[in-house]
Amino acid sequence: MKKLVLITLFVCLGCVSHAFAQQTETHNYVVITRNIQQLHPILLAAQQLATKHGSSMGNYEVIVCGKAVQELTDANKMAPLLEMAEQQQVTLLACGLSLHKFKIDTSAVVKGITVIENGLLYTFTKQEEGYKSITL
Repeated sequence: MKKLVLITLFVCLGCVSHAFAQQTETHNYVVITRNIQQLHPILLAAQQLATKHGSSMGNYEVIVCGKAVQELTDANKMAPLLEMAEQQQVTLLACGLSLHKFKIDTSAVVKGITVIENGLLYTFTKQEEGYKSITL
């Protein structure tokens, strides 16, 4: 009888802790894009995910790489996207390797975009931390 009570207690505690863990899971995302035109729909997705996850929404980071980094120096083009990203609490990042490849000085990147050394390595690190990721 004692064993039955202990087993029942452990099963109940396991169910409660599993349910609690599911409720407190933080949803983090990292997106790599090679096309500035995709930033608007990516930011809309961030908004929808934030609505879906509510208080369990974590970080949402977007890395711009490839030839698209050339457009990160155009303040007029980037202004509405930066404003939308700020409203959605999305972090915009520029791949340093891509900037180097296209001979763009990091100081030319519009304020509000953080330059990281290597977009792919950064993404792998985020995946190891449990982030969901996609490359577009």
